[in-house]
Amino acid sequence: MLSMADRSVLVQASLCTIPTYTMQCSLLPGKILDPIDKVNQNFLWGSLETSIKMHWVGWHKTTRSKDKGGLGLQTARGRNTALLAKLNWGFHFEKEALWT
Repeated sequence: MLSMADRSVLVQASLCTIPTYTMQCSLLPGKILDPIDKVNQNFLWGSLETSIKMHWVGWHKTTRSKDKGGLGLQTARGRNTALLAKLNWGFHFEKEALWT
């Protein structure tokens, strides 16, 4: 009963953030990241286990930034990479923050 806009907000706010704690400290394999994206896709398009709905736009197009015509959603692999890059940045450039 949710609109497409409501579902995209829920994908960004909750479904993508659930595995974030694990993603910030370890590189997850594709066998874990791909099903996370699949769950997000199915929720976005309103698919259930009993009724699969047509995905009218490819996932690679919905994950584009909004100014390029996408919905601004992140892929699980992209989020994992970004969080590890943030951790790496902290180790190299914010050394005083590690000791507080």
